[in-house]
Amino acid sequence: MQAKEYPFSRIKRQVIYKIPFFQRTYVWQLGNWEDLWKELSSPKRSCFLGSIILKDVEDPLRERMYQQVVDGQQRLTTLTILLRALIDHFGDKATEEEYEEYLYFVRTKLTSGGRVKERSYKIEHSKVDALFYKDIIDGKYVGIELGDEVVPENRLVYCYKFFREMFAMATDEELQSVTEKLTYDDREVLVFIELREDENEQVIFDAINSTGVKLTTSDIIKNELFQRVIDTNKGGSGEAWAKAHAGALYDETWFETFERDSDTLNTWLDTVGVGHNVRSNIDLFFSAFAQIKQIFNPAKDKVAELAPCYSRHVFGMDAAEIEAFIREICDYAETYRETFIGFDEITAFSFEDSTTRLLKMLKVMRLATFDAFILKTMKTLPEDEQAAVFNLLERYLMRNYVIGNSTRNYNTQAYEMIKGKFDFEEALSKPEVADDRLLTSLRNIYSTRAGLVLFWIELHRHMDPESDLHGAELKYSFELEHIMPQKWRQHWGLDVLPCIDEHGVELSGNDAENARTAAVYEIGNMTLLPSRLNKDLKNYAFADKVNGCQLRKRWQKGMKDQTAFMITKEVTDRDPLVWREADIRARTQALFKEFCEIWPSSSK
Repeated sequence: MQAKEYPFSRIKRQVIYKIPFFQRTYVWQLGNWEDLWKELSSPKRSCFLGSIILKDVEDPLRERMYQQVVDGQQRLTTLTILLRALIDHFGDKATEEEYEEYLYFVRTKLTSGGRVKERSYKIEHSKVDALFYKDIIDGKYVGIELGDEVVPENRLVYCYKFFREMFAMATDEELQSVTEKLTYDDREVLVFIELREDENEQVIFDAINSTGVKLTTSDIIKNELFQRVIDTNKGGSGEAWAKAHAGALYDETWFETFERDSDTLNTWLDTVGVGHNVRSNIDLFFSAFAQIKQIFNPAKDKVAELAPCYSRHVFGMDAAEIEAFIREICDYAETYRETFIGFDEITAFSFEDSTTRLLKMLKVMRLATFDAFILKTMKTLPEDEQAAVFNLLERYLMRNYVIGNSTRNYNTQAYEMIKGKFDFEEALSKPEVADDRLLTSLRNIYSTRAGLVLFWIELHRHMDPESDLHGAELKYSFELEHIMPQKWRQHWGLDVLPCIDEHGVELSGNDAENARTAAVYEIGNMTLLPSRLNKDLKNYAFADKVNGCQLRKRWQKGMKDQTAFMITKEVTDRDPLVWREADIRARTQALFKEFCEIWPSSSK
């Protein structure tokens, strides 16, 4: 890799810059153009226009030198359009000839008729933008109508029109500043980062990601796959036919699956929390699919190695094989989108839907580690067998999550599951997920974990035909309430409410203080409410919290009036309305028993 500041005139080298044929469309807008113009037209001498990442590409015919634009498509496209606008503003042949090599790859060939100049476009643009870009560079929009009355539908044409208008309004000083910064060899305005053909662009990209540059793994994979389609088809029918065939395949498969409209594209590009990181849905899918194909092992391979894994896998495929591979990707992607993506605050859940239940649990746990195993199971097993497999996985994950066991080995375990080498029953019989550790954890549990457990226990109770809430669904939107408040001393003080343990013994002094504080964080002291209690009422005595009371001349509803949750009514409907350590411990024990019925350990 070589990274160095250069003037824009560096693009005059005998190189053609290739934007991948299936790269997404040009997206810069008015704000981007205004910022660029401000930087170029400013009287200050210093100027920095950003970075461009290029990668060497071998030309099989050895006729030209190519570099692929890994990142910087928007910037490079805009600067060449701006230069075309400058040429057309001056409108003379001398200016056109002076700047020709910025826009075209020019070479002279000696023929029987004499010397002939050949021109190719300096930038080979993507499928979606190529026609408009070529017409702009060839000067076909020189007569475009300027002014606010007309806004071109195509964004490249709009870009050209914008800069024509800027040049028309510019002062002599501004024209001179733009010309110098773009064309003088002593004005180093860009950083060119140039990679060898064997270097991994994703690694380089991640290293500079903090600068705001955007590149997804899926972009690299897409370009690699469809370039392979072109390469495997052009031998017999030529490159033009191969590109047309690849374009038709792209429209039918990739475009329909990932890019057919803005909603589809944005859904795939949306990010989700995974561990301590954030990743896009589309990158998570390609990681899962690669694991299913066993070309990427997350326990050994780094995320930055995902795209090269695809590259190595398709290397050597013939035309039929690469096309089948692309179709398989899209088939799996449709299932992934329908199943894994789309949970939000308005999604209602039931306990009966085992797949959705498991996936929601994984979202709360911020785990994408098992996506590949779940997706493979969905694509290869009938529904009744899927449910049995998902039940085993859910039991294993819920116990580990509540107990707080390390997730360090999850990548290895998930990959073993994909290969069919993971023994769930053996894993569920290990001491680290045993009932005694579970009960200990339920007696001192984090709010997020408690919320997950109580929510699904509540929905499990809705399966009871005798329940008033039989079959009712719930949104994963609630407030976790500590029944005995975390700030208990004012209204739950030991002088008002003595501390009685589960054996009926009254505690005193530090023992009582410690026992009460510990009881607050047992799952038996926690419940679910649809919205928050008044911040003062939260800390009031139990009867007031349940029934409500007058606060500052206003009646505040209590827990009883806020919810129909079964898991809360078992607390609010108590008679008498007393809540002590012994009651908390008894409810913890009951919830523990219910947990073990839903998510048992090994059945051996």
